[in-house]
Amino acid sequence: MTRAPIARPSRRIVDRLTGRQVFAILQAAVLICGTMFFLQIRQFETFGVFEALVAGTAVAVLVALYFGWMLAVAITMNSLLPRGRQRRQMPAVVGLVFAVVYAPVFFQAMLVEPMPVALATALWVAHVGALLANLHILGLCSATLVAAERGAGSHHLRTAAVFLLLWLTALVPVGAWWVHDRARRLLGAAEEVGRASCSGSRSDETA
Repeated sequence: MTRAPIARPSRRIVDRLTGRQVFAILQAAVLICGTMFFLQIRQFETFGVFEALVAGTAVAVLVALYFGWMLAVAITMNSLLPRGRQRRQMPAVVGLVFAVVYAPVFFQAMLVEPMPVALATALWVAHVGALLANLHILGLCSATLVAAERGAGSHHLRTAAVFLLLWLTALVPVGAWWVHDRARRLLGAAEEVGRASCSGSRSDETA
């Protein structure tokens, strides 16, 4: 089991928060940020720089919280896997940063009139990139959780089920509650095994 520096803050999130607390945080963020977003969007005739900043910030906060939590779970579960079965996590980290930064930039760019073809093309490419980054994080979270829980082997159907659960319950994140509690139990069990192994090694040395 590896303990890369990037895994330490992720482990703290998984270990210290309960599934209920994660649900409460994410649901509050959906309600608050969603309200902020729609209050700005519905006044489209007067949509300006300030409104674009508020709407973009609301979306960025939601993306950072929901997909950031998923990434924390993925990194933690990845650290529980044997070194040969661990997945690359840096692309997901870069993708999350890109998706969070892209949200407010998108709304500011939408104020440009008339929009040049080059800018429209760049926005379209960036939009697809942010979407793919979020889907990658979702897939990484699902795959690492199932791999840590089920061990070696192919578990595509179970991974797909976790993926759909997190995706379809994004606005009412009961899936996050369920996933977080499972990840927390797996982490607790792994750390218990690690402590038992360390105490066994010490007793052998003193014998």
